[in-house]
Amino acid sequence: MFPKKSSHQTSTHTLQVLELNFNLKHLISHSVMGLYSNAVDLALNNNMIDEAKEIASKPQGETFEVIDLKKKLWLQIAFHLIHNQETEECMRLTHESDGALQIEVILS
Repeated sequence: MFPKKSSHQTSTHTLQVLELNFNLKHLISHSVMGLYSNAVDLALNNNMIDEAKEIASKPQGETFEVIDLKKKLWLQIAFHLIHNQETEECMRLTHESDGALQIEVILS
């Protein structure tokens, strides 16, 4: 039999779910509005690495500004992974970023 949860535990869990839903809605709206850096930060702050990668892949185009933006977004993810000692995952970013991030940039 499962142990009963106290009303405090239930309330805490409910608040966590609401906060996650709130953050997801902000993540989506920031991404849609083109606030990619904010959306990546929000995803990383909630340990939503896959979502951060998806957002970093969204900017389209070959202009200097778009290329630079993508590089910065992927670097945000790399720094987060390094900070959390996930170096293997960080090294995979060079492939996942479609050339926006090189190993030399991560190591510098």
